[in-house]
Amino acid sequence: MSRSYLTLCQAAVSDLGIAGGVLQSTQGLTSNELIRMCNWVARADIFVQNLWTDWNFLWYMDSGISIGTGLDYFIPSKSFNAVDQKSLILNSGTTNASYPQWMDWEQFYFTYQTRPKTTSPAPTNWSIDPTGKCWLSSYAQATIPAALCYWLQPAYMTADNSVSPIPNSFDVIIVERAKLFYAQRENAPEILTGSTAEYMDMLPKLESSCLPRQGAMRKSRNDYTTAPDGYVG
Repeated sequence: MSRSYLTLCQAAVSDLGIAGGVLQSTQGLTSNELIRMCNWVARADIFVQNLWTDWNFLWYMDSGISIGTGLDYFIPSKSFNAVDQKSLILNSGTTNASYPQWMDWEQFYFTYQTRPKTTSPAPTNWSIDPTGKCWLSSYAQATIPAALCYWLQPAYMTADNSVSPIPNSFDVIIVERAKLFYAQRENAPEILTGSTAEYMDMLPKLESSCLPRQGAMRKSRNDYTTAPDGYVG
């Protein structure tokens, strides 16, 4: 998790030397410049999170799903941008666990939604409609506990103690992106140049650390260079 929303805003205000005194809170501000700066920090956080759908820090296992008797759908507990299509487990945590196969919505709709459904203890297929509701190929015979993995939809920081899921060691990218919003509005080329350089330096580091299978981007050797004697070639 990143530093708090207030701390990130204070860092941006300090870097830019914005007038208005020390920022004590992001709430109840009367200075338009400070209000804009706080808004830019929140916007910058969302901007970075939206660069990729499958950031590791947005991944979430929803293990509290319950599908009621006679129902053929469920709604995940949190808003999501993308889902792991192979992760749905029905009767999770039991010896009767089953793993329905994913189908694209168009195929699922014409296969299952346009004709009467049966009742089954283990539906064979599932899909997600355009609204985000998750459908099963048959009705539940009994209440089913389920688990599903997906990547969360980014949410704006709004309170002083709000935190971004971006890791603390990389959260300076939020500050630098916010400073770019500031520079573009204020026509400040020196800030635009400096913050662009900082942002572009930090982005591949964040991607290497927090995107699947991107870790090798910033490694000087592969993962198989340590010999049995402990020597690193």
